[in-house]
Amino acid sequence: MIRHLLLLCVVLLLTSCGGGGSYFSLVTADPSPDPVLPPGSTVATPAIAAGRLHTLVLKSDGTVWAWGWNASGQLGNGTTTNNTIPVRVKDLTDVTAIATGYSHSIALKRDGTVWAWGNNIFGQLGTGTPAFHHSTPVQVKGLTGVTAIAAGHLHTLALKSDGTVWAWGLNASGQLGDCTTTKRVVPVRASDLSGIKAIVGGYSHSIALKKDGTIWAWGTNFWRQPEDENSFLSTSIPTQVNGLTGVKAVAAGRLHTIALKNDGTVWAWRATLPGHSPDGGQARRSTLVRVKGLTNVKAIASGESLCLALKRDGTVWVWRVNTSGPWEGGPVTRTGPVRVKGLTNVKAVAGGDTHSLALKNDGTVWAWGQNDFGQLGNGTTSKESSTLVKVRELTLSST
Repeated sequence: MIRHLLLLCVVLLLTSCGGGGSYFSLVTADPSPDPVLPPGSTVATPAIAAGRLHTLVLKSDGTVWAWGWNASGQLGNGTTTNNTIPVRVKDLTDVTAIATGYSHSIALKRDGTVWAWGNNIFGQLGTGTPAFHHSTPVQVKGLTGVTAIAAGHLHTLALKSDGTVWAWGLNASGQLGDCTTTKRVVPVRASDLSGIKAIVGGYSHSIALKKDGTIWAWGTNFWRQPEDENSFLSTSIPTQVNGLTGVKAVAAGRLHTIALKNDGTVWAWRATLPGHSPDGGQARRSTLVRVKGLTNVKAIASGESLCLALKRDGTVWVWRVNTSGPWEGGPVTRTGPVRVKGLTNVKAVAGGDTHSLALKNDGTVWAWGQNDFGQLGNGTTSKESSTLVKVRELTLSST
């Protein structure tokens, strides 16, 4: 039986768009049969990704595993049953990259095709037809030559080898960048973007990092400078973020974005709602600030409100956009980054809505935070873990 989801979205959108257009690709590539690989073959660099309440990992053999919340089939194992330990995503091999949204999951295969599963009510799976969900992977229509993928809350992004960006799903705030606010069930090209090397999806905004180290953003506008009186409006046209150059990586959450510069420093900006502006006034503003106390950072990640930084020494540091929440030792109040205790030799980090992940050099995955849907992968649904837990029955690779 197909269940119907009623979602009430109240969106304030003031946007203008001149020129540009949408580029539809309706050609469906025939899926190639997955190659049979010898045991121990390395297809991909191991990776981790966290959705709202589920987790996705990519093994070095190109297979994908998942656990946690599964109401929309976002674990990809053909069911809608939650799992507290990793289960393998069905019929999916030769994967090189993964991404997670609110309740959908995305995979990029070595042949440049994109596959998706989970919630599809806004067309975020890119199948051409909106449906409640798909519990096994389906191919995104008309996409080939893809080199990178990203997922926002209810939308999805792809970067092609020619440096163009394509998007689909919810578009109420212009987060698809196609000069409209129309929902798309197949990929459309983001206007006026080229020379892109990385993409990121936020709650209702999208980010692109150019090869020249500049950042471009569209959707709900959380990035313009304080002197811009229209700083809280939305735009469906990619716009350069002022004051940022020399950027090597970017990550986004619900109301914020963080950037890692080539010098190892981290910079952040967020939406500031009325009554919470930096100067105590009522203006809606966005402030670009350097994250104090962070140097020698080599990678960043973000959840809904939690930010993570991985230093070159293999340690992990975290901070929240707000002032309190679960850190490395339980709920405390912090104004700056704190080190996650007991976590060393880390090679990658990821953040979900209420849980965080770390991949160690030995291929083991560690998690902390909320666990009411088994998203920590330790075989339980304990309410919360403020200390590190090892994901059960899982090793991604060894170095």
